[in-house]
Amino acid sequence: MAKVVSVVACEDTAVSYGGRLILVNLFRDVTAAEYPARVDRLKVVTTWLCRGKAVQERVVILDPDGEPIAEADADFTAPMLHTHIAGFDGLVLPGEGEYLIRVYDGAALAAELPLVAVTIPPPEEEEA
Repeated sequence: MAKVVSVVACEDTAVSYGGRLILVNLFRDVTAAEYPARVDRLKVVTTWLCRGKAVQERVVILDPDGEPIAEADADFTAPMLHTHIAGFDGLVLPGEGEYLIRVYDGAALAAELPLVAVTIPPPEEEEA
């Protein structure tokens, strides 16, 4: 069976000149002045130790009540390590709280990562 070795949530990804993956703006939390809030760009980057095994990856984002709000699926096989990027651009978070990113291989839970949505006050207007 394949094994997840890392899960990261970030704003975007790129590839360096040498072929290495670059993660842009890592997310541990998401901030918004009000909810529902739209996350313009969100990528969930998983790295699997496949060892030639087929993976049926499913990434599910759950709201604070445990209800799914987004899902992405991919199937792949790799001789050793494989990195997959699931895009959730335009994701709408209904309220603040602790969201959960769950990664499955078929029906088996392989990893999970919390993503906290917090309210921040809007910027104060400067007096003239």
